[in-house]
Formats: sequence, C-alpha cells, structure tokens
Amino acid sequence: ASSGPPASPAEAPGAAEATTAPVPAGGPVVIQVFSSHDEKQAKAILDRLRSGGVRAFLSPVEVSGKTMHRVRVGPFNDRTLAESEAVMLRKQYRLDTWITQQDG
Repeated sequence: ASSGPPASPAEAPGAAEATTAPVPAGGPVVIQVFSSHDEKQAKAILDRLRSGGVRAFLSPVEVSGKTMHRVRVGPFNDRTLAESEAVMLRKQYRLDTWITQQDG
C-alpha cells in the first residue's frame, strides 16, 4: 500500500524541467535578486551566482539619471519553474527574490 502521494516536482527537480509549459502571458519571466547603484557589489553577486551554476546576468537600467545595476536569473518560459528557482536562491544564497517580466 502507498504511504502518500507521489513526490512533488520540488522533490524531483528533473521532473518539472522535462515538461514543456506555455510561456506566461506577457512573455518570459526573470528573477531579480539584487538592484543597486553599486556596480561592484552587483558584479560580486553575479560572480557568486555564476560560480554556483546559476544562469545570472546583469540588467542595468536608468532611474532618475542614475544607473541601477540589477542582477537577474533566467529567463524562464514557465513561472512555476521560476518560483522553484527563487526558493532555491533564497535558501542557498540568502537573497531576496522578485519574479518579473523580462525586459525587451
């Protein structure tokens, strides 16, 4: 007899990645983990994530005439996968996460 439901995708990460889900309304999403005027700090976080195998990138944006250096992860065509990755980023890297539409 079974002792419970089958493993959830969070317990079997490969299972969720093997399925193809529709692109979220509005297009792909990214996870923002950092935003600051401090480019050096942004690059340090970017390097830390990349060294751990995370698909991270810098996404600078002008705000009130100053450049904000955003560190983002992705893109993801499936918001559920982005949410799972965000949980890992919060736990493993102790970063705040915000899922948003990819620019451009």
